[in-house]
Amino acid sequence: MLYGGDPDLKRFFSRGGKLLMYHGWADPLVSPDTSLIMFKRIIDAVGPSAANSLALFMVPGMGHCQGGPGTDVFDKAAAIDQWVESGVKPQSIVASHMTGGVVDRTRPLVCVSRDCALRRHRQHGRGAKLPLPDRR
Repeated sequence: MLYGGDPDLKRFFSRGGKLLMYHGWADPLVSPDTSLIMFKRIIDAVGPSAANSLALFMVPGMGHCQGGPGTDVFDKAAAIDQWVESGVKPQSIVASHMTGGVVDRTRPLVCVSRDCALRRHRQHGRGAKLPLPDRR
């Protein structure tokens, strides 16, 4: 999601809307920080009610929406369907990397917390690393 406008999604969230964002750390076109900044802006605008309506997953090694050496294959639609049906925000999604159409490795993608995004925003700069999210 590359959007610099109004981050106030209260109306969308109040109707049960769920927003699953993801971004590759190796994206050569759009800085991964844009998603972290937008994630923080949405939470700041919406407040605590965003907690179960907004999720951000940062994908190590993934390029622009897909590709690269990272685990870039994961079922976003299934994650949202399960989230809507259960009412529980996904804390992780299993992702895989494929070579020649064959899965050669998997890893869990972990949901970014607000505190995690804020720390990254404050550290903003080349080489800053995203700390592991809170497990609270």
